[in-house]
Amino acid sequence: RPGGVMCQWIHNSSLDASHVLSIVRSFGEVFPNMTMWNTKGGDFLLIGSESPLVLPIQELRRRMARPGVRPWLERMHYDTEEEFLATLLSHDSMLRQRSAKARLHTDDNMLLEFDAPKTLFGDHQPFRATSNAIFEYVLDRSALQPEEAALLRFKLDRATAAREHQRAAL
Repeated sequence: RPGGVMCQWIHNSSLDASHVLSIVRSFGEVFPNMTMWNTKGGDFLLIGSESPLVLPIQELRRRMARPGVRPWLERMHYDTEEEFLATLLSHDSMLRQRSAKARLHTDDNMLLEFDAPKTLFGDHQPFRATSNAIFEYVLDRSALQPEEAALLRFKLDRATAAREHQRAAL
């Protein structure tokens, strides 16, 4: 509905990279704005919306500090906004460019239903995604002082490197 946000979970344990790109392309056919995030277990979340997905940093901090949200984030080891933002993998134009040649998944071809099980116990090329520290696309930092913006960038680079090491270890 207008103003709504959609989240689609994509498991990465047995899907081939072509399957993930098919999901991304199909998702992008419906949502003009999308981002991809990494989950703790190496899976992915696609977030889609009709409007741009940009949040002022003060609003992110306010939402992360909510009593019902803070304990859950801490359990996931997202103690700071930088650690949360480090899970951002890609934004709209990058996702569209990377998935442009992928097959659309539709009710008529049911690509995933019939093709994905073939990779369950066989060799497959998993989808690889690396963070490009592209938080500028989803976070409005205009209210920050230059020193505060530089510190945020430094902390985000450190948090992104830690997430990359964690993914490599998994």
